[in-house]
Amino acid sequence: MQIKKERFIKSKLKIMLVALFVLFLGLYDVNAQACPSRSTYTDTQATLVGEITDTGGDQNIQVWFEWGRTTALTNTTPVQTLNVTYTPYRFCYTIFNLNPCTTYYYRAVAKNSAGINYGEIRSFTTTCGTQQSDLSVSCYSAPNPAYVGSLVTFYSNVSGGTGYYSYSWSGDCVGNSSICQKTFYTPGTYYVYLTVYSDGISRATNCSVNVISREIQQTTITSQNQKPIANITYSPTLIKPGTIVTFSSAGSYDPDGRIILYEWSINNEIVSRNPSFSRALSSGTYNIKLTVVDDKGATSSKELVLSVGRTQFITKTITKTITQTVRVPVTKPTTPAATLVTKEMQNSYLDISIDDYLKTYICKKDNINITIINNNSKKRKVSFTISGEIKKWFKPKARVIEVLPNDINSFNWTIDVPCDAEEGEYYGIITAGINGTKKDFPVTIEVSKKENIFAPLAAFAGGLFSIISTPWILVIILILLNIAMWYYLFARSKEKTKIE
Repeated sequence: MQIKKERFIKSKLKIMLVALFVLFLGLYDVNAQACPSRSTYTDTQATLVGEITDTGGDQNIQVWFEWGRTTALTNTTPVQTLNVTYTPYRFCYTIFNLNPCTTYYYRAVAKNSAGINYGEIRSFTTTCGTQQSDLSVSCYSAPNPAYVGSLVTFYSNVSGGTGYYSYSWSGDCVGNSSICQKTFYTPGTYYVYLTVYSDGISRATNCSVNVISREIQQTTITSQNQKPIANITYSPTLIKPGTIVTFSSAGSYDPDGRIILYEWSINNEIVSRNPSFSRALSSGTYNIKLTVVDDKGATSSKELVLSVGRTQFITKTITKTITQTVRVPVTKPTTPAATLVTKEMQNSYLDISIDDYLKTYICKKDNINITIINNNSKKRKVSFTISGEIKKWFKPKARVIEVLPNDINSFNWTIDVPCDAEEGEYYGIITAGINGTKKDFPVTIEVSKKENIFAPLAAFAGGLFSIISTPWILVIILILLNIAMWYYLFARSKEKTKIE
């Protein structure tokens, strides 16, 4: 009896240890995801959020954020060391002492043995007041009405507060995220209750869904509601790389109700659920899509494609008012002795094109090509500087290039990749400046080991040697050499006989 009792106690201890281990893993997972789903901000602080979608085969990853008031991103957050056991994996960091009504730029950075990866540069503008705006909460269901056996999604629509929210759904659907989903198998009306919390403030609301039998014709449902109409406007209409563009849903409407949800996406990635939003666009093609949902669950979308070209530097030249005496040869038409030139402001352009990607090899000199087009009647001087981890490779570290009026100047900037460099991608920024105007050009250099041109020959020789080294091949070669030697001696002796 005593032995059985001890075995029972040991088995019970094992069960408790396993339960504690599972609980620890659950708590670890919760802590790892204790970040908002997107970056949030107030007037003086912001929580930056990044996401790891691929570990590259090494789950030990270091992450941080680069941020600042310009795209130069002069500040960095402390490095976080993560053990990423699954993807996508979210991480975040809160920065403080920001200025109200100010635009900031940031990007996430991740590094492991597979290399270093930089996220897209994004921006946000801190709020202008020190007081939090009032928290506003509503919800709706889609589809509504819904068939028996269909999945129904309850959506939250939240604004105000700090921008960081937690959710609590109850009633006929229970959950803790921004949406709640459930399948209903009996006809009837179902109600859900939503409470949203934001920094000590809470607001509650409720919504419902009408679940009907599949015997009701689809025409009866659609005749009760008309789809909303989506419309996209944006400004400014002239977009150069780096321009902050504001997109608006102005002109969108619902013929028989109201629009309760706006969803914006850029190149199939959701970026906002507000009626309008702003985004700085670099060179490239962007598919802008707006989806609107009305108060009965009907949806409509509109898409817009924008192509942003390369950067143009715009400099301003002022012609001052002057009075001067002009001596004119008598052979030419005369002009007044004094000429008055009125003040005017004219635009002159410099087009600058820089290679943004270069593939090269360790222990090799290579070049980045830069082309400057001067589209005005005065010569211009453009300064170029390099920053980032590739700066030490450039010879020299800075360049000043003069371009004649209405001319093109193309030059190569030499880089010298050291022999102790490691394989991978390296990043830097070439900054072009003229008359106090500056523009950053991101540059990526991919470095790999140079293939040995003698490798195929060595492989062939090695293969030939392996064939020759087999015993029976050596025997055949010896026989052939003997035959050749005897034939040579026989021919020589025959030749001697003829001479004699």
